[in-house]
Amino acid sequence: MIKLNTLKVIQLNALLRANNIQTTCTKIVKVAKLQEVLGADEVDPMELEDDGAVSANDVRVQLNSLREAMASLTSATMNRNSLPIPANDQIQQASNNNDGVRPDSSLATWESADDLRTASRPKMRIQDMIGVMPEFDPLKSSTSAMKFINRTQQLQQCYGWKEDMVLIAVQHKMKGMGKQWLNVQDVFSSWSQFMHAFTADFPSAHNAAETHKALMKRKRKPNEDYLEYYYSTLTIGRQCKVDDVSINTHIVGGLNDSVLTKTLATMNFATCSQLVNTTNTTKLLRLQKWWSLKEGDWRLSLTPAAYAR
Repeated sequence: MIKLNTLKVIQLNALLRANNIQTTCTKIVKVAKLQEVLGADEVDPMELEDDGAVSANDVRVQLNSLREAMASLTSATMNRNSLPIPANDQIQQASNNNDGVRPDSSLATWESADDLRTASRPKMRIQDMIGVMPEFDPLKSSTSAMKFINRTQQLQQCYGWKEDMVLIAVQHKMKGMGKQWLNVQDVFSSWSQFMHAFTADFPSAHNAAETHKALMKRKRKPNEDYLEYYYSTLTIGRQCKVDDVSINTHIVGGLNDSVLTKTLATMNFATCSQLVNTTNTTKLLRLQKWWSLKEGDWRLSLTPAAYAR
């Protein structure tokens, strides 16, 4: 005799089928059902089918399932072939009707490469674009026409803006004489047309001599913050691509602070960022020194208010 719980699942299934019992359950349940039917937890080996017979039965079941699937597939193919085939002129007519028509979002294969690249970017409204674009006024702005165009194109490429949206937004950024110029123009039909007319009427000729004159005239006002003066002068120099050493020379010379000017003039700064960092550090040290002095004329001439700005 053989214990039921030592039998293989395939052997248990054979015994269950022989006793008309459902086989779709766990092994433990199968053993319990057989014990209930047989009235024992053992079985005679002669009652067991060999593994090969059981396996062959399972194969027959699988083959029957495959035959049914093939029959269904053949039927579907025959039904499809029975549909009428459109003539060539009908196909051409359908193609012509679809030209220039953009399908809905479910047909992703019609999306252009630019649309696929920008699909993950958040949608921007015209108001959002206007908020990040620079303004242009040829009489007041430090931004030249070419720099204005370059900046706008960089933003367009970065955020994936459509050209028609750029054309609308850029017209909101025309100020002063730039706005007056825009009002007398014909309506622009494209962004490239606007750029051509804009750069033609506002040429960007960099005059290094004029830039250096402007830098020499720029002096820090008595109540002007040091950082405000620094960045204002830096912008003038950057506009015409003046080198950092020359910009530093003009900034130091226009500080209107003889002590700080003498201190900074003895240092050789390679970049403008080095200058601004040293300027802030020097001002802090001088303020600390003022608080530590008890006597002396220097204390009377150097007040915290002068260096706390």
